[in-house]
Amino acid sequence: MSGGCGAMYCVTLVWDGFEGMNRLKKHRLVNTTFKDEIKQMHAFEQKTFTKAQYEEELAKTATNPEETQ
Repeated sequence: MSGGCGAMYCVTLVWDGFEGMNRLKKHRLVNTTFKDEIKQMHAFEQKTFTKAQYEEELAKTATNPEETQ
């Protein structure tokens, strides 16, 4: 994904290790783990799910495609 001004990434991460974490804690873990890689990006968007949460998200967007944005 790029708006013409640099490297922009939208990443979906599915990992059962996220179980019990709120969104902020998951994002902090990802940001810490990939800090050197993220520094080189213009923009980084992340969506983090457990497998069960991801399956729910897929089911939701399959019935309401306009929610994918």
